[in-house]
Amino acid sequence: DSKRNDRFFQYNVLGTEKFSDRVIFVNDNQQAFTKISDKNNPGGIYITSATEVIQHCEVKALSLSRYSSNKLVSLYKNQGKPSDTCSPSQNQINFDAFFNGDYPLSRRLFIVINQNRKEDEQVGENFIQNFLLTDEGQKLIKKAGFIPLRLSY
Repeated sequence: DSKRNDRFFQYNVLGTEKFSDRVIFVNDNQQAFTKISDKNNPGGIYITSATEVIQHCEVKALSLSRYSSNKLVSLYKNQGKPSDTCSPSQNQINFDAFFNGDYPLSRRLFIVINQNRKEDEQVGENFIQNFLLTDEGQKLIKKAGFIPLRLSY
């Protein structure tokens, strides 16, 4: 959701500063990728999940550091390929950078279950215990482009 991304960027990057009046807000990833990759629109920036940007060769994720004195950390395991030689399957997420907290623009995902002591709660707990935390669940989480709880997958 682009509105949540806007709020995340505001809070985690801009802090108390406001967005410039020259900012163009977009509604979805494809619209953003089209605008950013347009050679007549230099300097475009967009925030989205690694799973979205890694699939596209027309845009590239920025290497970032938490502090100006730190080394830049790449979102790409293989540093990303130039667009003229790129195929989306070549780009791989740098899972270690996210798992270790080295890539500064990341956020955790939470699973919320209804704690009503009834069937909904039990179904939620069973889903977590009997699927998400299993080897199969962790492999599927990684395949979807998210960071599993254990990096051995």
